Amino acid sequence: MASLWTFILIGSVIYLFWLNRKVAEAANVHAKRQCEQLNVQLMSVACTRRRFGFLKSGKPGIKSEFSFEFSSDGENAYQGMLIMENEFFKKCCRSTTQNLSVLMLLMYKIIAIVWYKKLRRN
Repeated sequence: MASLWTFILIGSVIYLFWLNRKVAEAANVHAKRQCEQLNVQLMSVACTRRRFGFLKSGKPGIKSEFSFEFSSDGENAYQGMLIMENEFFKKCCRSTTQNLSVLMLLMYKIIAIVWYKKLRRN
């Protein structure tokens, strides 16, 4: 009976290792595809977060986040984030510096609108 549990445990470890490799290879393919669409060079892909849980479909699986670095000119590096459920691509996010620049632009527009309204009242 102990040998049966040993085989089940070894089989589970091998399956989880195989599934993790499958997810990592799928993330690499999706990162390459994103970079080809944006016409930039892919520099690296790394897993930043991996957890076991229930997916949106209700089935158990692996939820993973992969960060990838890309460059448009070969000198500057930007980061992106891939969100995967098992080996399926769910979402791609831009780098945090790009998100901050978008927020700064929105903030400047709001300030300009407020100033315009104040000047118009006077």
